[in-house]
Amino acid sequence: TYNWGSEFSIGYKAKLATDWNLNASINFSYGNSVVDKILYAPGNLFNNVATDWLIDFGTDPRVYNSSNIGLKTIGMFRTQSEVDAFMAKNPNYRVYDRIPQAGWLYYEDANGDGVISDSDMLPMFKNTNAFFGGGINLNLTYKSFALSTNINARFGGKVFYDGRSRTAPAENRNVLTIWQDRWTPENPMQGKYPRFDDPSLARNSDFWAVDGTTIRINTMTLSYKAPAGFTKKIGFSGARVLLTGNNLWTIVNPLPYKDPYTSSAWDYPILRTISLGLSLNL
Repeated sequence: TYNWGSEFSIGYKAKLATDWNLNASINFSYGNSVVDKILYAPGNLFNNVATDWLIDFGTDPRVYNSSNIGLKTIGMFRTQSEVDAFMAKNPNYRVYDRIPQAGWLYYEDANGDGVISDSDMLPMFKNTNAFFGGGINLNLTYKSFALSTNINARFGGKVFYDGRSRTAPAENRNVLTIWQDRWTPENPMQGKYPRFDDPSLARNSDFWAVDGTTIRINTMTLSYKAPAGFTKKIGFSGARVLLTGNNLWTIVNPLPYKDPYTSSAWDYPILRTISLGLSLNL
């Protein structure tokens, strides 16, 4: 494996007005890693699943990664008449051995056998990595007050709905609120998501890929520095009161059903914390 990339940092200081000062910095990076050799167990050199994925793995991880291998979506059947028209032209077409129905997704038949299966899965995008990632640090001061914050951002790339978010309901399991916007017979033209009985629901496809742009305010601290005369009277050389918040806001979240720092819809979200502190210098 070899890695490459670049990282840059830019800083800026300015006096905005009397007693107002700004200190800002931005860092950003771009890079990748490429695996040039992979050792396989003899029995796994050729894996009889979806065009020998293990042979393709080990080239460019921006392309060949488990999230990016999937079916290429043509669309969603909205009405039975759409299904009938499609099947008239493709009478042997099946989605995981089942005849398509209204409310199901349908896909490109990559291997031309007329049946959509895992063997039709291919790399979906040329690059799933964000083209830009970095952070912004801001510090604004006014007299004895200071406000500092950290913003993390990534732009572009792809993120995917995780498998648990696509799990159908059961007697002991509910579903995410996003599924209120699914296909139904009463509202066939508007639903964003397919029916729960779509046999391809748990399979990777570009239908479940979205722009990975994420912008998040991680931390923010408001502080007040006590006057030197006051701190000297109480026996300290300095004193500061701080109000700090962590995990505050996600400004842009590509997958609103979950915290962008968690991997699954069922993971417990990262807690937002707000704390009050006192710093004393002897």
